[in-house]
Amino acid sequence: MTTICLVRHGETDWNVKGIIQGQTNTPLNKVGELQAIQCGRFLKNKNYDVIISSPLKRAMKTSELINDSLNLPVIYNDNLKERYFGIAEGQIKESLSKDYPDQIYPNQELRLALNKRVMTALNTIISTHLNQRVLVIAHGAVINSILSSVSNHVCGSQITSLKNGSFTILNINEPIWTIESVNQTTHLK
Repeated sequence: MTTICLVRHGETDWNVKGIIQGQTNTPLNKVGELQAIQCGRFLKNKNYDVIISSPLKRAMKTSELINDSLNLPVIYNDNLKERYFGIAEGQIKESLSKDYPDQIYPNQELRLALNKRVMTALNTIISTHLNQRVLVIAHGAVINSILSSVSNHVCGSQITSLKNGSFTILNINEPIWTIESVNQTTHLK
């Protein structure tokens, strides 16, 4: 069995302000750094084998701070980048709701393209790290895309809210996917 622990990156100032980040390279704030440190301490004795992370700054820093407690190999995967939100990036989500009530913004990455990209990453992770325990550091839309795909849309995109620094754990015993937990935050103080 392969276990994937999906970790949403720590908090950024843009998260706090409700600004859409997408692929804009924003850093963690102090709370986000603390969340990542708490994740690492909680995961220290959980016997993970590798960390695979989005290369965006907020995910990279989260993986580095987690890895201070784990000392694992870290691999960066471009397919784990957050969804590109087109003209909405850098804008306050609430201020866009009048013009885009359906949250479909000009030039944004299509949901089908996101799902294909993210599932390609996940399938590569599974085939490369079969029967291992893998930490994947990613973003809200990425994790929700995975949840939507593996749950046949019972949870995930447009259904599940994920907190910064949360864990979502999947177990894969091909071809069966089991969702062990979603949005686990008990490790955060």
